[in-house]
Amino acid sequence: MKTKIIAIVCILALCMGSLFAQTITIDEFLDEFEDLVIEVELAAEDGDIENYEEFISDYADFLDIYDQIDLSNWTEEQLEDYTDLVTRYSIAIIVLSDAAGVFDYE
Repeated sequence: MKTKIIAIVCILALCMGSLFAQTITIDEFLDEFEDLVIEVELAAEDGDIENYEEFISDYADFLDIYDQIDLSNWTEEQLEDYTDLVTRYSIAIIVLSDAAGVFDYE
């Protein structure tokens, strides 16, 4: 139940972010993205694939917002944080994909 509430809050935040992408700050974007990454990491640790498709969709929404943010205003630290978050998300979603049977190793 807690995961569903968090997911709903994230979706609402993403919708608002999509509407106001030009006014979202880089730090707000990174904070919201980190929330998603943590959620995916926790699901990966538990092998909980229930929200797998939603995680993929949420990431696509973040990429849309990322495309609308002025990259010239990013500090080196913000870029490093973003790179770290993308790496963490990628690792967690691969673990979750494996749990979901997305990869066929044969």
